[in-house]
Amino acid sequence: MRKGEKALVDRLTQDIQGIEGRVCCGGKMSVPKDYLRLFFENKNSNKVSAIQLPANDNEIKALFDACVPATFGRGNEDVFDVEYRNAVCLDLRNFAIQFHPSATDLLNEISKWMVSNHHSLRAESYRLNIYAPGGHFKKHVDTPRGNDMVGSLVVCFPSEFEGGQLNVRHKEKNWEFNWETASNQSEQVQWAAFYSDCEHEILPVTKGYRVTLTYNLYSEKTKAVGNVSVDLKALPFYHSLKLALQSSNFLSGGGILGFCLQHAYPLTKGEFRDTFGSSLKGSDILLYEVARGLGLNVEIKAVYEVDFEPVEDDSDDCEEEFPKRRHKTSRDYGLSYQDHKVLMVGDEFVGGGNDYEDERSEYQIIKQDCDARIRREVVWCNRPTEWNEASTYIAYGNEATSASIYVAGAFLVNIPPWDVRRKNDRL
Repeated sequence: MRKGEKALVDRLTQDIQGIEGRVCCGGKMSVPKDYLRLFFENKNSNKVSAIQLPANDNEIKALFDACVPATFGRGNEDVFDVEYRNAVCLDLRNFAIQFHPSATDLLNEISKWMVSNHHSLRAESYRLNIYAPGGHFKKHVDTPRGNDMVGSLVVCFPSEFEGGQLNVRHKEKNWEFNWETASNQSEQVQWAAFYSDCEHEILPVTKGYRVTLTYNLYSEKTKAVGNVSVDLKALPFYHSLKLALQSSNFLSGGGILGFCLQHAYPLTKGEFRDTFGSSLKGSDILLYEVARGLGLNVEIKAVYEVDFEPVEDDSDDCEEEFPKRRHKTSRDYGLSYQDHKVLMVGDEFVGGGNDYEDERSEYQIIKQDCDARIRREVVWCNRPTEWNEASTYIAYGNEATSASIYVAGAFLVNIPPWDVRRKNDRL
């Protein structure tokens, strides 16, 4: 890679780290009084009762007593543990309320930052939760309920309480939603929405009852355009990518830029490759829209990582893919090689199975079972941070041990040759 070309790639690498798509948002909104009339079934008598929120202490206590202890997901099991989660809940079949996000402008507001162009949000009611004094929910990540589920919406109904702050985290950043101050305001709800890969917790309630209704948020295709609220042309990454494309010294013969996804997705469940446009999040949305806005073709690929030593080793079967690898340093391979590991690229996001015995090397398993290979033509601008376990197997060395194959996702952005780019009117 030439010096001027490397400088442009280094700038892209730097600016991709600066893309900070929003991962959560929140607010409050006024709603008609009728929207806050709640009907619920008593678990002992099957009698249906109704209360108007905000309700008095006796009414809220009656609602609380009609609920059942709330569980949470751990692996494939529903677990009850008050040390981890102390709350009660009602399933959909046991309550009814007229309020729904689709009856307001709330989903349109959230869609502006949560989904990409040509997509909208659908909210599916999930569960009514009540946290009494001492109630809490420790740090956790919601279980995705489908490839097209992108996040969660929590609506807090008027009912006076203290404590119970909702803390949302993604990577190194934290957001707090404190609803206690306005918790008893009539005809008003407070809300927060966040991506499904965000860690979050509910701090202990110290007084009163915190009443919320949670919704699963799904992305759906629509004919509408322009719903992304961020000005893409204001992003440094937009300008650095456009500057690179306008340079005759940048991949003059054409090439491929690799950008690893920065959010977590259920890569190994279903046909993610065919539906990824509906489930992109945050900074991944922005990168995808910037590249497409500049007229570039973007593909989604599976990325695997294997151990690799760039020194002479006649037993290493990577020779066919890195024929000139001997005696080279990690600098010769750029971001495709880091910490003695190299990236392999494939089309499928699945491995060969679970708990099978295999004497092949990790490289051979990924190449043969996942149809992946080292792509020397790809210029990687970042490294994977979110991995899915694709398969497990029994590996043999001095003794048999359990090993796993992990997969991540990446955009491969095809860069046309200079003589084609110069005719691109978007540049």
